[in-house]
Amino acid sequence: MHIFQPFTIAGCLLASITCFAQGTQAKQYGDLRDKGFEAQGKGKNEEARKYFKSALDINSDDGQVWVAYAQTASRSGEPDEALKAIQKVLELGSFGAKVTAVAYFEAACIYARKEDSKNAWKNLDLAMSSGFRSLSQLQKEPRLELLHKDSKWEEVTATKDVSKMSRTEGWKYDLWLLDRELRRIHFAPYKYVNQKDRAVMIRKIDGGISSWSDEKILVEMMRYVASFGDGHTRLSFPKVIRPRLQFFHFNEGIYVTAAHSDHRSLVGKRLIEVEGKPVESLFPMVEPLIPRDNKQGVKGLTPFFITNPSILKGLGLKVEIDKINLTLQAEDGTKEIVAMPCSADFQPKPDWAVMPRNAEILALKNRSKNYWFEYLPEQKAMYFQYNSIANEKEEPIDKFAKRLFQEIDDKKVEKLIVDIRWNGGGNTFLSQPLFAGIMARPKLTQNGNLYIITGRNTFSAAQNFTTDLSRSTEAIFVGEPTGSRPNFVGESIPYALPYSKATGTVSDLYWQRSWPMDDRMWIAPDLPAPPS
Repeated sequence: MHIFQPFTIAGCLLASITCFAQGTQAKQYGDLRDKGFEAQGKGKNEEARKYFKSALDINSDDGQVWVAYAQTASRSGEPDEALKAIQKVLELGSFGAKVTAVAYFEAACIYARKEDSKNAWKNLDLAMSSGFRSLSQLQKEPRLELLHKDSKWEEVTATKDVSKMSRTEGWKYDLWLLDRELRRIHFAPYKYVNQKDRAVMIRKIDGGISSWSDEKILVEMMRYVASFGDGHTRLSFPKVIRPRLQFFHFNEGIYVTAAHSDHRSLVGKRLIEVEGKPVESLFPMVEPLIPRDNKQGVKGLTPFFITNPSILKGLGLKVEIDKINLTLQAEDGTKEIVAMPCSADFQPKPDWAVMPRNAEILALKNRSKNYWFEYLPEQKAMYFQYNSIANEKEEPIDKFAKRLFQEIDDKKVEKLIVDIRWNGGGNTFLSQPLFAGIMARPKLTQNGNLYIITGRNTFSAAQNFTTDLSRSTEAIFVGEPTGSRPNFVGESIPYALPYSKATGTVSDLYWQRSWPMDDRMWIAPDLPAPPS
């Protein structure tokens, strides 16, 4: 024991000196990094670049700092330094959307400014194959002007002049671009349909273009888009028109829940036929067209697909585009056929007539608000309805969260009810103050004190919030299954088809909020209570 004591003392002394030196160096690194970001935020790129360079001389392991260094070096007229930094970003990665694709894109821009077209094209090709999101950004990027004279530019950027095309040529161009962008950007383009079968699907549509109506072509494109198998990858008609009615698919059938004031007499009636066809017969026709993460997505969107005249025409029904014949049934069993005019202004407004509302039903009390709460004294419970993950101007979510949890603490709330059944998503990151506030109050997360009400519209960022609570608390789930999966492919990256003007979105991220082995199609309720 005593023989090794001098070495132990020496070792401890050396470790102490090393730790002190490392601590001093770490503080220097932190200070330099912070000063760099502060200067960058003020547009002082040369000053920021120097701070980042000094910080990276101390610690070269942080890809996020390399990103900032690349940006400031490029803006400071140091292209070679920027290219070195981009290479480090590609090695280390960093926090951001499509980091690899963006890094290659920036490299392409730098090489183009250096008049090195070979390396510019090489990096631009790598950016595109890595899923670079924005064609419009690519088309407008002034730093890539060198590449415009190359015949390849028109194909890569999809800037061919569609005004000079025939109808058949224009539609075929749209189909080519749709297929290219979805396969290029989507997170998992061959998860549900393999590469060979995708080619077969495209050839079938391509072969029908010359003889099909515009509606038929778009419906078949919608079928193709839906085959990617997620609720965020979508295609819409350039002008969507529907009757000015709101529907909901209850256990008992599809009912009109809201209507423009011109049609207030229809509220509360059941939809039983569209263009003389029983609604149930239309379900299997529209189901393959509906983007969804699970069957709840189909249930939520079916009423709107079967009342869209353009979709029905594309499916082969004889229907006029500007009106649709609906057969509705009143509570007493009487039926009426209504020729409903269709409009692009079909979203519900505050002055629309709605089903009679019982003031006791909290779920229907403030549907137009993104978030609100009400204390229930008899139950010593707080009811919190979360309808959209988007900030309201007068009270952003972080400030709302402070007020909510202050009220919970002041009133010594014993149970928390989170109603997220209507929430179709938004920005996942905005929910963090709410999640943190719940987790900071362990009594609310345990022993049946937390209830989460979910439904078919609990989707996207709302699903992420719900999954976080399911994984981290002992919450009891009530209602119907969620509209998405605990782990899902999501994000809504926009695209536009130049000839038809149809637009859509494509999913390019995998949101794994639950365990890797969690393959559930939804979060199912512990207490099932489907809407009736």
